[in-house]
Amino acid sequence: MIANSCKSRDVREANTSIGEVLAELQTLDEVANDPVFHTNCCQLMIFKPTRETFIGLRGLEKKRIHWLRHAVYNSFPFMKM
Repeated sequence: MIANSCKSRDVREANTSIGEVLAELQTLDEVANDPVFHTNCCQLMIFKPTRETFIGLRGLEKKRIHWLRHAVYNSFPFMKM
């Protein structure tokens, strides 16, 4: 059980590379068709926790877009640079 959980986490984390997440962003029409929103989403994906959340919402497209819109315009505490 523990080994499967660790393996599952490794697979999730492997899918959170910036390149993979940016490629997945391009599949969302709302992002791909809006240059300003696209740029803001790309900047958001610099942060690992946001990439992990984005991947965690895979398959929940409406919720994913809603979360992206919120995250782009409302910074999280870890985003302070």
